[in-house]
Amino acid sequence: MVSDSLAMGCLLANVSGWLETKSRYPQLFRPAGSIGLPAFVLLVKRSMGDTVDAVFGSPVVRPR
Repeated sequence: MVSDSLAMGCLLANVSGWLETKSRYPQLFRPAGSIGLPAFVLLVKRSMGDTVDAVFGSPVVRPR
């Protein structure tokens, strides 16, 4: 899982110049998108019966 995140970070670093020329890329970092997307994900997960700790805890807590 960590290697996937590292690989994605390297990929984004390599194409950062190209991404900055696109109009949609900077919109991801504006407040509406930065707050709206996580809120939408939480609402969808909540409607599926998951709790907030299940959404945020599952990537963090390792099964024993």
